[in-house]
Amino acid sequence: MTKTFAPLAAALCASLLLAGCGGDPAPTPQPGPVQPGPAQPEQPQLGSVLGTIRPLNPAYTQVKTEELAGSSGVDNAGKFGFALPTPEQMQTTYRADLFPVYDAEQELGVFGLCGRDVTKTNAPGDLRLYPLNKLVTNTGAQLFANRDASGSTALPLKIKVWWYASKAATFNFKGECILWGKVDTTLSLRAGWNVLDVDLYGDRATLNVATQPDASLTWTPYSGDLSGLSADRVQIGGQSVSLALLLEPWKAARTNLR
Repeated sequence: MTKTFAPLAAALCASLLLAGCGGDPAPTPQPGPVQPGPAQPEQPQLGSVLGTIRPLNPAYTQVKTEELAGSSGVDNAGKFGFALPTPEQMQTTYRADLFPVYDAEQELGVFGLCGRDVTKTNAPGDLRLYPLNKLVTNTGAQLFANRDASGSTALPLKIKVWWYASKAATFNFKGECILWGKVDTTLSLRAGWNVLDVDLYGDRATLNVATQPDASLTWTPYSGDLSGLSADRVQIGGQSVSLALLLEPWKAARTNLR
């Protein structure tokens, strides 16, 4: 029996070996799906201010902010532009200058003095803002970014402003405030500098997040000193109000949060 089946077994083993060598190779294991890493935090937005002063005045040779670092020369066409402080600078050098959206105890915030009984907001308590609503020239004239093509300084005043936000946040604010009147707005701000379109009607105000403008944006002087403009005040509720306070209503408040 051994002699009879040994050749057959050997032949069978050789056949299996040949089949193993000549067949398709074993499939290569495929890597599994790549798992995404942790989401990277959004980098705070940098900011810059630019535009053209109209009407042109040769006495205006420099434009700057009042409280922050940032200034620019003015060319012969009235154009200027400069970078705003970085988010890191805003959180360190200018941290004490930041505002809450609203402080109910003092009835004050970025919208000015607003009665606590008629003001509501869901803004994060640790959100801090810095509103840059105007600039000044080397002569002391004050400028605002005027979205009205005619350069009007009458109500409704259509302006563009730059607001710094310490963090990204979406919030609603509803209140009645001195100078700005009724405000009912929802804003989605990114961390860093944001640009907003603001319309001031005297009895109400609207705000919307906007895009960064170009050098064609008109900046209108309203101080009346060298600009030739006398309309540096507006009528609200039968009272004459300085445009300076209308643009920075928190400065009209009894108490300053800074």
